[in-house]
Amino acid sequence: MAKLEPALVASVANLKLAIDLRNRIIHGYDAVDDEIVYRTVTEDLDALKLDLSQLLEARG
Repeated sequence: MAKLEPALVASVANLKLAIDLRNRIIHGYDAVDDEIVYRTVTEDLDALKLDLSQLLEARG
């Protein structure tokens, strides 16, 4: 999404952080910090999910 429609990035809470975390996990940049992953899942995931759901709903 970020590559296809960069203007939408601002409308999704913490999308850049989610992309960065994904890249860190997938590519093994430095070491993956379990505490950061846990806090992301427990504190930030709901807002990201809500924003993405609303975006999809608005697009039909």
